[in-house]
Amino acid sequence: MNLRTLLTKGMLGAGLLLMPAAPSFGQHHGRHGVATHRSGISINLFSPRGQPIVREHHDDYRYVVPATPRHGTFYTYEDQHYFTPPAPPVVINQPVVVQRPVQAEFGAFKHYEQLSDRLETLANQLCLDLHYNYQRNRNYAETYREAYQMMQMAKFIHGGEHRGDRDAVRKAGRDIDDLFHHVQAELKTWTREERRRVGEYGLMAKVEELEAMIHHMLFDVGVKPDHNRDEVAPPPRGEVAPPPAPRSIKP
Repeated sequence: MNLRTLLTKGMLGAGLLLMPAAPSFGQHHGRHGVATHRSGISINLFSPRGQPIVREHHDDYRYVVPATPRHGTFYTYEDQHYFTPPAPPVVINQPVVVQRPVQAEFGAFKHYEQLSDRLETLANQLCLDLHYNYQRNRNYAETYREAYQMMQMAKFIHGGEHRGDRDAVRKAGRDIDDLFHHVQAELKTWTREERRRVGEYGLMAKVEELEAMIHHMLFDVGVKPDHNRDEVAPPPRGEVAPPPAPRSIKP
């Protein structure tokens, strides 16, 4: 399982290192903008001396993008954006290396490449989940098309096709945000017909993590997001989401 690092208040001032204990994911509560599928996770909080103290995550952090072995953690706290680099491997009998969170800057263009990389992979998983398990829902074809376009726009940003054109990156970010909110609104009432499990989380957990990734990517490229709306990247097993079906042309 990938490393999943969640943060507590004490880390901001105490310089403590957090590592995951046995996860106990809570149910999705639908609270807007909060990664509620990760609330209530038990974590091990290590002091600078390497002494573990168990704490509970109390949902103080919003738009949480958890760490992976290659990527750090993104989150917001009291309307400020933070990034914590990925933790190095823990070596027995060696001092624990503490990665401290760094406050992110609006429009700094420091993290958009890794965020678009993760966004592309997760959007591909979303498309595969829709393809295998949700085709019988209303407006499936159009919703899948928009989710696929979102994945393609993330690929455009991560792949460097913009050639450093920051205006092009910002436009792509806005397009992703618009597509995402259309997809998000449509999926709220969908029902699942289980055929195949795709990725680590269920559909709405994927949607919440996508929202968090988009939130931080837009902040990094200098776009203020609007959250007041009522087979490509290698997913697990290397499978690629198929392109959407062509639009039907009425005679």
